[in-house]
Amino acid sequence: MGSKSISLRAAYALATVLESAGAILLGYKVLETQRFSVIDLPAFQSDELLLGQVAILGASALWMLIATLGKLPVSSTHAHVGSIIGFALTMQGTKGLHMGWVVKILVSWVISPVS
Repeated sequence: MGSKSISLRAAYALATVLESAGAILLGYKVLETQRFSVIDLPAFQSDELLLGQVAILGASALWMLIATLGKLPVSSTHAHVGSIIGFALTMQGTKGLHMGWVVKILVSWVISPVS
């Protein structure tokens, strides 16, 4: 776009196709990681998980709203994973988390913008 090599319409079309393909092809893996790899499910009672999911959705939605209003770059996946980590730390401390996965995720958040 900046170099005028493609039009705005072509950029939107390309972004639509590639963003959709990424969500379709890789979305399941992201959800699987969020569901099973971040928190240690057996460490929580079912009512804690239910309440936690409501809190996670509310916290991530609030952060998305604040970031968007502040014209900050925003990622719904990052907001959601951050909320999951915050919930687990609040309810169970580090024993409620699979710390190896949490470290991998946090490192990827730092490395991806740099590379």
